[in-house]
Formats: sequence, structure tokens, C-alpha cells
Amino acid sequence: MTLPEDAQNPLAPPLAPPLVAPASADAAPAAPPRETWWRRNRLALGAVAVLFPVAVGVIGSYEWWGYFSGRPVIAIDQDEDGVVTHADAIWGPVKSKAFATDEGFDVPPGSSLILVQIPVDVQGEKTNCEAPELVEQRTGRRWTQVRTEIGLPSDSEEPTDCLADQSAPFDIFVPFVVPDDAEGPYWVEIDTLTSPEFIRFTIDP
Repeated sequence: MTLPEDAQNPLAPPLAPPLVAPASADAAPAAPPRETWWRRNRLALGAVAVLFPVAVGVIGSYEWWGYFSGRPVIAIDQDEDGVVTHADAIWGPVKSKAFATDEGFDVPPGSSLILVQIPVDVQGEKTNCEAPELVEQRTGRRWTQVRTEIGLPSDSEEPTDCLADQSAPFDIFVPFVVPDDAEGPYWVEIDTLTSPEFIRFTIDP
């Protein structure tokens, strides 16, 4: 019988196991796994994750307060008789009328004029207010008075805001130019400088 060349002779002594050199006592220990940037900065990142929402909330609160501080935010609406009693005066009832562009006013094309008259009956020594503003209820669009812009001269008999040191009744006259796509009803808002309240009337000329 012929054995393959790579077969072991069964009569030969067994082969000795290969020699393995013992580990040297002076051999350097295995290097620890390399620490990544994320591991080194995990504490800082955790702090950022906690503080970032707080910072955003503080900044947001500051911006919100900065926007509304000093602005009237509480509306005092007209009663069933169309008047408002506030800031040492009785306001209203309000009268309003819309005019077309061909009625003698210097109004841009594609717009119309709304004239608002607000009676003010002072109950104390005087009352204060800014010029009223017109607000479209449907969209929130806002317009300021344009007396000089449409060619109407200033007139102390037809003031656009409260008269200084006025204790007698008077009327405020405010013209507004609105685009043709504006639709009533509108609010007429009056800042009486008594933040956070303001007076609000509803008109639909």
C-alpha cells in the first residue's frame, strides 16, 4: 500500500508541539481604545442640550415682552349704545362714511376714503389719546390717518387726536385711505395712553 506523500507514517514518533515564546514581562500593555471627540466632549454637549431650550425660552420671552411692553393689548369695546366710558371721557357714538375716488379727494387709484368722526365728552380735567387707527377685522390689516396726504389742511376744529388740555366736548375727525379690496366691518382703535387698555369701536361704512 502506498501512502500519500503528505500522510504521517503511523510508525513514526508523534511530532512535538511547536514552541511558543513566553510573554515578556517588559512587553508594553495594549494601548487603550482611542477616545473620540464625542467622548471627550460628552459632558459639554449634555450641558448644551439642557441649557439651549432654556436660553431659547428666555430670549423668546424677552422678545415677546419687548414687543408688547408699552402697547395697549386689552380692548374696551363699545356698549349697546355705541359708547365707551374710559380715561375720564365718554367716547362715541362713532359715525363713518366711505367716499369714492371721484368725490374731490386726492386719493390714489384703486383705493377709497373712509372718514370717521368720534365725539369725545370729557368728564374730568382732560383726556389723552393718539390718533385712531383703522383695522380690517377679516384680515387684521391696519391703516393710520392720512389727513395731510390727501390734501386736507390741519384744522383745530377737526383734530385727528385728543386736544391738549381740552376739558370741553370735541370731535375727532380721521380720514383713512384703504385699497379697493378692503372690506368691512372695521375696528376703530384709540390708544388713550392708559396701557394696557385701548378703546375699540366697530364700523361698517
